[in-house]
Amino acid sequence: MPEVESLGHRIRRLRTVKELTQPELAQLVGVDSITISRWENDRSTPRGRRMRQALAQALETPVSELITGQAMPRHRLGARGLPERRTAGLAGLRAAVAKAQAAGDEVLGEVIQAAIRVVQQRGLI
Repeated sequence: MPEVESLGHRIRRLRTVKELTQPELAQLVGVDSITISRWENDRSTPRGRRMRQALAQALETPVSELITGQAMPRHRLGARGLPERRTAGLAGLRAAVAKAQAAGDEVLGEVIQAAIRVVQQRGLI
C-alpha cells in the first residue's frame, strides 16, 4: 500500500514546485515564515476556512486537493470548479481590460482589474 503524503509534505512540495521560499509563501498567505515551517513539518496545520483558502490560492491548488491530497472527481466539481473554465474566465476579463485601455477608457479598465482582484481573493478564479 502506498504511503500517504502528509499535509505538511504536500505544502512543501507545492511550494517548491512554485519555486517559493517559506518567507514568500508566508507573505502571500498573511502569516510568518515560522508558521509555514510548522505546517511543513507537521507541527501544526492551517486553521480556518479563510486560511486554507489563502494557502490553496497561493499554491494554485483547490482547497480540497490541498487538504486531502486527492483531486476531486470532475463530476463533483461543477462549472465553477473546472480549472479550464476558471482560466478562460480570467483570460476573458484580462482581454476586457486590454480592450478598455486600448479604447482609452482607463476607468473601465481599472474597474475590471479591481473585479479580477476581488474574485482572485475569494478563490473564485
